[in-house]
Amino acid sequence: MSSTRRKFRSLSKWAPALTVLMLAGPAADAAFARNLTLTVTPDLPTWADSVRLRVAGEAENICGPSDILLANVRKPTILGSQLVVEVDLVEQSCPFPSTTPEPFVVEVDLGHLLPGSTTVLVHDLADGSTAQQTVLVYNVSRLGLDVPAAASSAAPVKVGVTYFDDCSQIEPEVAGNVITLTYSDGCNITPLPPQLTRSEVEVGILPAGDYEVRLVEPFASALRRLPLRVWDAAGCVPDSGLCLHGGRFRVTAYWQTFDGHSGFANAAPIAGNDGSGLLWFFSADNAELTVKVLDACGVDGDWWVFLASASTVEYSVTVTDTKTGAQRYYNNLLGQVPELIADTDAFDCP
Repeated sequence: MSSTRRKFRSLSKWAPALTVLMLAGPAADAAFARNLTLTVTPDLPTWADSVRLRVAGEAENICGPSDILLANVRKPTILGSQLVVEVDLVEQSCPFPSTTPEPFVVEVDLGHLLPGSTTVLVHDLADGSTAQQTVLVYNVSRLGLDVPAAASSAAPVKVGVTYFDDCSQIEPEVAGNVITLTYSDGCNITPLPPQLTRSEVEVGILPAGDYEVRLVEPFASALRRLPLRVWDAAGCVPDSGLCLHGGRFRVTAYWQTFDGHSGFANAAPIAGNDGSGLLWFFSADNAELTVKVLDACGVDGDWWVFLASASTVEYSVTVTDTKTGAQRYYNNLLGQVPELIADTDAFDCP
């Protein structure tokens, strides 16, 4: 029989090592202790982040995965020498249990954790064992971080860092979809009084995709992070129009008013919505057009385009499928009250 099981995994260069221990309780037979996998999101949290715990494993004698849940979160409220968060893994009663192992995944919000090394203990009430994970909770970096709004895969990406000019150094490193900027003090003599400054750190040309930029201060155990999207230069890049569905579709518009003024519409993406967006003509707080491109490939083999307007000025809208080069055009005459456009035969799939 096995008495103790250990599993180690390194998250990244700056992530703490995760240790998962299966500790049998005094009344439990360690041979029946479940092997649980614990992960937290984000993997490098700060005290300002809301941390979510995920527990995965297998269970017998349950009706289904919904019979297992995490409950009774207990965590410290003040800093101390030992920071411990405890959670119970609970099984619901089942009248017709399964006798074969069935995988399960359960999650629970731990909320904000105090800075420092925190031990997360998951007590498996069914077999008396405990799974353990150590998480380093960072301070929020005092430094500033900004990323470009329209990074392209065709040009080197530059990330802005606002820092204290005190002989410090910033070293970039790219590993997968994580960009780490390490801020360190490089002075060997007493520096001049620090002055706040901003520099752009070049991280090179990156493939199209979604990244996380991390600014790390190792000596202060501090961290700041921001998401970054690098757009495919062969598709749509936000500075050239409204980009939908990961840049596959580009939406542009040209307008003209009653007094002869004209110009190109400005894009206003909707956060968290990759299929819809807005266009404005005169001011960012006054949207003129709402555009939606709907994936109806599973319905009739086409992409659908919906266009709604709140303006009677003249405009022409162009929607381009950057994958095929196909285009659709929609117009409204000056002074005309626009109708909803529902083009359910706009572009062929895929």
